Amino acid sequence: MSRTIKDFEAILHTEWQKHPNITTYIKGVWAEDMSKYNIEVPEQLRDMIISLQNILCFKLSELKDIEDTLKDKADALNSIFN
Repeated sequence: MSRTIKDFEAILHTEWQKHPNITTYIKGVWAEDMSKYNIEVPEQLRDMIISLQNILCFKLSELKDIEDTLKDKADALNSIFN
């Protein structure tokens, strides 16, 4: 089964953050209802996990922008023939 970045949209729609008080927690927001959640991770991995997730979040945002641009260009091209 092949997966793409879009399969992880529920956790990639916003950046994760360090929990302000607990060094082993990451703060996130669920896409469907914007509810907040915490993920407990080893303290020494927290910053690396946040960085990786936030890079993927940015890449997903770039992908959506490209898709929107392509859709607009396709609509403009199709309007010539309609």
